[in-house]
Amino acid sequence: MAPALLAQIDWTGRVLTGDALFCQRNLCAQVLQAGGDYLLVVKENQPTLHRDLATLFAFRADLALRAATLPAWDMREATRVERGHGRDEKRHLCASTELNDHLDWPDVAQVCLIERTWRDQRGTHTATRYLLTSLPHAVANAAHLLTPVRGH
Repeated sequence: MAPALLAQIDWTGRVLTGDALFCQRNLCAQVLQAGGDYLLVVKENQPTLHRDLATLFAFRADLALRAATLPAWDMREATRVERGHGRDEKRHLCASTELNDHLDWPDVAQVCLIERTWRDQRGTHTATRYLLTSLPHAVANAAHLLTPVRGH
């Protein structure tokens, strides 16, 4: 049903945001061909893609990889703190182009890690998600990407 639904929308200048259900090569290619972009959550339904993103962002925290003898990695970060609806929430996004040449995905321009921490009446909670987008960092830097992620 998704291809038929997406075909009814004028994608020119628009961004498809979606959960892992929409993280499919054919749907991304369809949106791109129609003049749009995508920003999608990556979960275990795409096991190789999920593993690649998890591995990339796990290495960012390894101090040994930050040694001066290694080339710098493209890791751009932004954080936003919001208060409302009875909770405090912090979103930290890290975006990278390091996997662009490695991934077999239509026009991938960046991959992202988003870490959420929120505190409400029940306590403190955390969640980690990986994202994939066709939006280049010149158009959508890490701070910019926090807006459509939150809007979705």
